[in-house]
Amino acid sequence: MEHRAAYAQVVVEIADRKVDRPFHYYIPPELKEAVQPGVRVLVPFGHRQLEGYVIGLADQADVSEVKPILAVVEGELSIQPELLRLARWMAVYYMCPLVTVLQAFFPRGKRTKQKELWCYLEPSATVEQLGLAKKRAPKQGAIIDILQQFGSLPVGQVLKLADADRRSLMSLVDKGVVVIREAEAAAPAQEEVPEKPPRLTAAQARVMEEIRPKLVPPQYEVFLLHGVTGSGKTEIYLQSLAQAVEAGYQGIVLFPEISLTTHLVERFYRRFGRQVAVLHSGLSVGERLATLDRISSGQVPVVVGTRSAVFAPAPKLGLIILDEEHETSYRQEAVPKYHAREVAIARAFIHKIPVILGSATPSLESYHRARQGKYKLLVMEERVEQKHLPQVLVTDMRSELKEGNASVFGKLLQEKLQERLESKEQAILFLNRRGYANLFHCRDCGQVIKCARCDVSLTYYAKQHCLKCHYCGYVRPVPAACPVCGSSRVRPLGAGTEKVEQELRRLFPEAKVVRLDSDTVGRKGDYYRLWEMFQRREADVMIGTQMVAKGLDFPGVTLVGVILADQMLNFPDFRARERTFQLLTQVAGRAGRGSRPGEVVIQTYVPEDPTIQAVVRHNYREFFAQEVHLRQLLNYPPFSHILRILVLGPDEEMCETGSKEIADQINYYRGAVDVTLFGPAPAPVTKINNVYRWQLLLKGLDLKKMRHLVGASLREVATKGRLPRGLRINLDVDPLGML
Repeated sequence: MEHRAAYAQVVVEIADRKVDRPFHYYIPPELKEAVQPGVRVLVPFGHRQLEGYVIGLADQADVSEVKPILAVVEGELSIQPELLRLARWMAVYYMCPLVTVLQAFFPRGKRTKQKELWCYLEPSATVEQLGLAKKRAPKQGAIIDILQQFGSLPVGQVLKLADADRRSLMSLVDKGVVVIREAEAAAPAQEEVPEKPPRLTAAQARVMEEIRPKLVPPQYEVFLLHGVTGSGKTEIYLQSLAQAVEAGYQGIVLFPEISLTTHLVERFYRRFGRQVAVLHSGLSVGERLATLDRISSGQVPVVVGTRSAVFAPAPKLGLIILDEEHETSYRQEAVPKYHAREVAIARAFIHKIPVILGSATPSLESYHRARQGKYKLLVMEERVEQKHLPQVLVTDMRSELKEGNASVFGKLLQEKLQERLESKEQAILFLNRRGYANLFHCRDCGQVIKCARCDVSLTYYAKQHCLKCHYCGYVRPVPAACPVCGSSRVRPLGAGTEKVEQELRRLFPEAKVVRLDSDTVGRKGDYYRLWEMFQRREADVMIGTQMVAKGLDFPGVTLVGVILADQMLNFPDFRARERTFQLLTQVAGRAGRGSRPGEVVIQTYVPEDPTIQAVVRHNYREFFAQEVHLRQLLNYPPFSHILRILVLGPDEEMCETGSKEIADQINYYRGAVDVTLFGPAPAPVTKINNVYRWQLLLKGLDLKKMRHLVGASLREVATKGRLPRGLRINLDVDPLGML
């Protein structure tokens, strides 16, 4: 007779999260089969009934009186053993409650019994029917174009790609042009013929020879694929996935942002068809749960998504891929504050499978690990089809000012833009700041107009004639006079993408311009609509923030202009030089990806800066050598770990008091632990949305000892009631930003 454990270890979902340990519950006979590690259950907790997760089974309980599990929550995905092990690792590494990690794995919401719906063109639909629908309704035409290209797709994905609503789709159904079926019944209008893989370049073939032995059967290995922009990294991903899928395994592919996923996923659909599932925050809860069901059942071998797709419940996982592994958007800023790259590597280790990290500008941490032999470094130094990297030119804006040119456009960039407009080629202009001007100030007393709720300057928007806060959303009208001295000489200072657009339209009134930043893509589908306009050559110039630096592949772009590189270079963060090099190199890589060579114009007040010069020479190794030397001298990552303690509260004095109590306890406990404590001090942004912020930073070599020191110190001050009521403590392990 099979032995059945009598008790379950359950972590409960408690609102204040102060209880971070499992509790033993008795398993009633009728639930013996259903209660397994990874399922969600309803349990009594004090005078309440709470939901929680079973994380283990036991023959004995740690208390004499044990309450019974009340029920297993119906309709929930159970957490697989490997994911449960990953959750335990995350809870320890990122110093957060285990139940919080488990809650991040799958969305919560009402599950409907309806299966995922797919749509395809009606096989009997005539050319005249299709043409008439496309002519009369552009949105319906976009749906038809997508279905003609892909054959069949999930309804939600079609609507997203077409930037259309369900009314447009149902109108096509009523006309007999489109058919909608459940996933199992869906069939394309014609047999899906996957896109034939192109012949690999010599560099790609060498890379595949290194990866292939680890794919089937899967073996743990971390590959760092360092390929210049346009070298064909995506094809490596596709062919690696194809081999894993052919052997019966599943693969997860992560992209850094939802805006990138939309058009990049098209390549995966063309290669794998209906074998692709897409996961991102743009899906409704119902759509996401239906997709997770298909993944969990093993129906879908290829999972493509953003950060949280790293938790996809793939039972036959054989490969994980991260594109643009250096991107900061892989870091989640809400608890649990995980980095998808580190989680992906941990999950690959648990499953004993390979992981591929791809980037033209790898993070210093990853490249350093590759140099140490911890990762396998794979290099592709040339673009496909023997295309050349763009020539990079630098404009010294100090000289421009001396010559009386106060425009955001230097003379060289103006000349290059004129050439492109005359030759009907396209250009991208990059400035990593939105709005018209980054601050509004008084020219007499120097007062800067700040947010009423945050300790930051307000951004000026000329078109709306208002000031906005990019942290909390506060908006106020532009003051007619300085609130401090009463002077009427209050003026905008600095530049943002709105100003660049205005100036460009003034200099080149004939140019067709699109702007791509978070102000212009606020609604669902905006990003893809603007991307499509530019792709169809309906616009000559695209202006944007870092959105235009990532993953875009426009053959018509032969010029990239960086309006002001110094805005990033002078940021108060030890990673500022690294991020500057990455962004400039990435945006420069958008030029010359078609048949014509590309050029890049970088405008800066410090053209001699080593970071700028490394970008000019397309030399990552040169930049790495300089930067890693500085990091080693200052004992910054990757040569140390940083642990940030952020103290949040409604009163600044309260935050200061709490911070000092924590600092005193850390100093009392640390003894022989080799750690440097900075602070307590106000955070660089001292207030956000009326919440004050103080911080302590610990820097050391042994992260395990640092976590133990901080955990013990926080428990001690909490136990003795030495923290003022109303304070929140936010822990950040290896933070990417310090603001």
